[in-house]
Amino acid sequence: MGTAMVKQKENKEFRILSAIGIILVVSGHLGYDIFDIGGLFPYYSFHVFIFLFVSGYFYREEEEDRIVSYLLRKCRTLLLPYFIWNIFYGLLAQGLHRAGFSIGEAVSLKTLFLSPFLDGHQFLYHFPAWFVPVLFMIEVINVLMRKVLSLLKLNYEWLIFGGCLLAGMLTVYLA
Repeated sequence: MGTAMVKQKENKEFRILSAIGIILVVSGHLGYDIFDIGGLFPYYSFHVFIFLFVSGYFYREEEEDRIVSYLLRKCRTLLLPYFIWNIFYGLLAQGLHRAGFSIGEAVSLKTLFLSPFLDGHQFLYHFPAWFVPVLFMIEVINVLMRKVLSLLKLNYEWLIFGGCLLAGMLTVYLA
């Protein structure tokens, strides 16, 4: 393989799944509920998880052998664009605040770099991107859990699922 880039075949099924997810997120935020089957499947119960599923589907076990490069790539592809836009929106919010509008917190190191991991609502017009730091954290937790389990010779998907389910339940309970 060498240094040549290998062109991956486009996965049309997952493109369609992602498009459906986008439509459901937008529909849910606009208050449309025509696709939720009489309240049986409210959008917020699964639409974001579609994107987490798609991301996990393309996970490769080889990443566990190159964790540092994997995490650096995730920083470059997820966090760097996020923080660039976060800074842009922070400066926009600061400028509009000086013009009499109040659309978010004041620009600080906390609102630029810590709040995205705490709640993601630091700047009003940027809060829809809250899921990017969450996706990054899930990617990090996933690769680290898989590495630890492989070192312990416990490569079982159900352990990862159970651990994530327990962590999520504890987070909701303790919040």
